[in-house]
Amino acid sequence: MTTPRLPQALGLLAEVVRQPDFADAELQRAKSQAIDDLRLRLSRPTALASLAASRGVFGEGAYGHSRSGTPESLKRISRADVQQLHDALYRPDNAILILAGDITQAQAQQLAQASFGDWAKPATPLPPRPAGKAASVLPPLLLIDQHGAGGAGVVAAHAAPPRADADYYVGSVADAVLGDSYSARLNEEIRIKRGLSYGANSRLQGLGDAGIWLASAQTKNPSAPQVVELMLGQFKQLGDSRVGTDELAARKATLIGGYGRPAGDHGRLGRAGRRSGDLRSAAGRHRQVRRRSAGGDAEAGREVRPKAPARRPSARGGRGRCHAVRRGDPQGPPQGGVAAVHRAGSGQPQPAGAGHALSPAGRRRGNPCTCRGIPWARASCARCAVGARGTFRRHPPLGFTSV
Repeated sequence: MTTPRLPQALGLLAEVVRQPDFADAELQRAKSQAIDDLRLRLSRPTALASLAASRGVFGEGAYGHSRSGTPESLKRISRADVQQLHDALYRPDNAILILAGDITQAQAQQLAQASFGDWAKPATPLPPRPAGKAASVLPPLLLIDQHGAGGAGVVAAHAAPPRADADYYVGSVADAVLGDSYSARLNEEIRIKRGLSYGANSRLQGLGDAGIWLASAQTKNPSAPQVVELMLGQFKQLGDSRVGTDELAARKATLIGGYGRPAGDHGRLGRAGRRSGDLRSAAGRHRQVRRRSAGGDAEAGREVRPKAPARRPSARGGRGRCHAVRRGDPQGPPQGGVAAVHRAGSGQPQPAGAGHALSPAGRRRGNPCTCRGIPWARASCARCAVGARGTFRRHPPLGFTSV
């Protein structure tokens, strides 16, 4: 919204938060949409396998239950249930108000006081938080027979440290090496080299009192065993050998570049602040990733960072990025493009069999790569970043869920 409309918008927000109607017609529509979305999700092998993997890691704890519920549980939700949850959790001592935009601290405090200043704290205490993790009863290897599925979802999961753990950033860097981007190892081996999947990736999710690390790929039914073996091989390699200098700093640059993306979007910046609890901690996360090696120690002697060329505007006015790292488009450069790669640490293109999609208009403007040297885009590009070295502790995966 525009800044002049902020007082009216904040007043509407306060009304929705403090005095929601929960009209029956709206609840029924929301339930119907949620059930349809969930059924579609459960029809996808990888999504179904990921839900089972979460239950395998967290057991009957709160994190082991799907946030989307089940079709049966959604049907049972009544207006009284929703109202009871609102009364128990929507209260000033359990809320954070974040304003991001062209506004001063004094203005923000004045607006907050006008809309929420008389919101009284209830006399009853907040309900206790349920345990996030409990003992798992699932076997380490689980097979779900999804009859009629046209493909197989292969998922590996393992318990991870909570978000506040001191080694969380070490895990973030290791996950970036393994599968957090298009040019990471899992996608390189499974999709780019062998064409067994449209995308193989991993993610590290740190939660309040636990965490999960999860790797996944969807493939053809006959190739599922091969994908399992490739995943196991990459897990073993990450634990047994040091990460190359260039590869590690490229992955660190990807993480660092990602921290700057919410700064251009007020909504994303606000959500980042909500998750961190303190907007100033974003700079701390940046510094943590920069100084960590994959072994968890500070870089000895120096820090290697990608040298990006000066930012130039795109001829099309858009925020382009390297075509070679676009998900779901394995066909190479777009029609009319020219293939080339950058020398590490320079902005000069070098001919190569596979690499960037070069824009002719961009070439005339002196920046042929469609990533345009923008730090966050260039950091995600497999051809534009350089790096440092490190190791990571070995943690065998919990097991595989093959659908």
